[in-house]
Amino acid sequence: MKNWRINFLFSLFLIFIALILYRLYSLQILEGELSRALAEGIHNTYPLQEKERGEIFFSKFEPLAVNKDYFIVYAIN
Repeated sequence: MKNWRINFLFSLFLIFIALILYRLYSLQILEGELSRALAEGIHNTYPLQEKERGEIFFSKFEPLAVNKDYFIVYAIN
């Protein structure tokens, strides 16, 4: 009497595992290119846009902080 219950539960377990494996196969193999395209679409990098900082003035429009361009050189060894 107990033997058929164990077989039934084992069969359900195998079916569940088979469904999970099929879903993994479907996502990775059959729909892999779609997933790759979606991931690349999310991670597109846009060109770096450098913004110029605004200048800061005193109350009578005397400059407190102004923008200056500096060339920076550094080396990594």
